[in-house]
This record gives sequence, C-alpha cells and structure tokens, in this order.
Amino acid sequence: MKSLRVHNRAIYIILTAMEASPFYFIVFTPKSITMRYLSVLFLCIASAIVTDIQAQEITEFVGPWNKQYFQDDTPITLRDAKSLILHHEPSAELWKKWQKKSVVTTIAAVGTLGFAIWANANDNSDRSTTVPIIASIASFGVAIGYGTSAFNDRKNAILTYNSQFDDRSAYLGPSNNGFGLTISL
Repeated sequence: MKSLRVHNRAIYIILTAMEASPFYFIVFTPKSITMRYLSVLFLCIASAIVTDIQAQEITEFVGPWNKQYFQDDTPITLRDAKSLILHHEPSAELWKKWQKKSVVTTIAAVGTLGFAIWANANDNSDRSTTVPIIASIASFGVAIGYGTSAFNDRKNAILTYNSQFDDRSAYLGPSNNGFGLTISL
C-alpha cells in the first residue's frame, strides 16, 4: 500500500508541474484517477510520436587511402554525409567553404609540382632557377595554408552539424535497451 501512495504522489507531482502547460485541461479535467493515468499515458505517447527521429552524429575517420564516414555506428558514403550536412544551414556554409578551399589547395599543389619541374628544366639547361624556385615555395605555402584551413572547415562543418543535437534532452532513438524514448538529464 505504501508503494502505491508513493507512486500516486509521484504522479501527483508530475501532474501539478503540468498546471502551467497547455495540456492542463487534458490531465485535470477527468474526475477519476484512471482517466488521469490514461491522459498522462496519452501525452507521453503523443510526445514520443511527435518527437523528431534523426540520427545523432556524423563521425569521420581518416584512413591511409580514404576517409570513412559514420552516422552513429552505421557506415555511410561521402555523398550521404554531404547530403546530411547540406540540410543544416550553418554546417552547409562551412562545408561549401571547405570545398572551395580544397580546389585552391589542389591548384596550388599542382602549381608547386609544375614550378619544381620548371626549376629542374632550367637547372639542366643552365638558365636561372630563382623565379621557379620562389614560385614553387610560394605555391607550396598557399597549398599548406589553404589545406590546413580547408581541413579545419570540414572538421567544423561536421562538429556544427553534430552540435544541433546537443540541446535535445529527449528524443526517439537508440537507447541502452534497444529503440525507444531516450531522455538525457
């Protein structure tokens, strides 16, 4: 009997906390305690159905030959990761910056190689190698600078995408015991 009173007391506290909510009329209008329990159950089920169902995070692992992307624990392709990130406006901005800076990095790296070949050709034919060497060093600096910045933009795009899930305290998704309503306190 004591556990029933404690249980009823817990329900009473929950119901009193809901007085300020717009669902007050649903919970407190019924006269019987059974209807109140059913009302609370209805509200819980309705909130679980309305809750946004999405995966939590995108993770990127850099391997020796390529990058691997994961959404929670499921491997996804770069195309899927890009599609998810581009649907979130703040991370889409950073992702587009990363793409532009990657193009500049590639052009500068190819330029470095081209200027090094030019310097080597001038060295073999006894011409001045000063200009190609300076250009090669300058384009190498641009490639390193833009490459580092591009890497940071890609990392920040993924972190910005993942941060949209940080402020949620309850969501419908995977839990320790399977799939269900997960509440984080």
